[in-house]
Amino acid sequence: DLHSFPTRRSSDLHIAPPDPNVSASDDKVTAKASLMFKLSDNVNLYGLFSQGFRQGGTNSTGFGNAIVIPPTFKPDSLDNYELGAKTAWLANRLVVNASLYSIIWNDIQTREQEPVVGFEYIGNSSAARVDGVELEVFAEPSKSLNFTFSATVLDARLTKDQPSLQVQTPIGKDGDPVPFVPEFTGAVSGQYNFWLPENIGGYVRADWNYVGSSQTQFNRDGLYFRKQKAHEVLDVRTAFRREKWEVGLFAENLLDERAQLRLDESRSAPFSILTNRPRTIGAFFQYSFSK
Repeated sequence: DLHSFPTRRSSDLHIAPPDPNVSASDDKVTAKASLMFKLSDNVNLYGLFSQGFRQGGTNSTGFGNAIVIPPTFKPDSLDNYELGAKTAWLANRLVVNASLYSIIWNDIQTREQEPVVGFEYIGNSSAARVDGVELEVFAEPSKSLNFTFSATVLDARLTKDQPSLQVQTPIGKDGDPVPFVPEFTGAVSGQYNFWLPENIGGYVRADWNYVGSSQTQFNRDGLYFRKQKAHEVLDVRTAFRREKWEVGLFAENLLDERAQLRLDESRSAPFSILTNRPRTIGAFFQYSFSK
């Protein structure tokens, strides 16, 4: 039973006021360097090194001796190494961009729970590595028709075991996937433009987005480990426009997909699913008052 843990009422705890003397300070110098090589008029190759930094902070510690949590959490940082190519063909009617990168993620900030009443706080995990490939394609077969395609493949895993924190779930091990990071995401869109008499233009457009499955915790043996399902969403739109006005119809989430955007469960909160909006169909009208 996921909810069979003994609990303690707040009246059973000695609640002390927050400690005003707890503080945290961070400083970090980040670097960025890039190099580009023009292979031809249509092909540019590049290399990039960049760093990212997210500040740390303090946790609420006003619970006396009943709840013991770290008073502060450290910043986490990223080192990104990237190689890529930006290309254009057929008089810019076909654009293809690709990149290969590796990200080293240190002192990962994660949401943790203390073992008494399940109070949540922010802690620091170990380190992870994210290896990825991205591809972007834009094609314009004619002035009336264009397509775009993008895809990302990721392998995001811990490179060290998590520290043995006082949490109620098994620690993540070296090689465990990073939570909420899908291995594959992709998107395809297409638009057809047309013209009618009286200088009226119009278009029909469709956008399809796919997000692969992921998991909610590092360790599959975790009490609240869940598999977050893959989902796909299709949006369509058509419109007519002339000079200052535009009128059209749209259907968002046409297939009425119940996408699992976020799964959440803890000792102090029941299982919940954050979903996208259901199928939404509507009309719109726009008018520009500018000269």
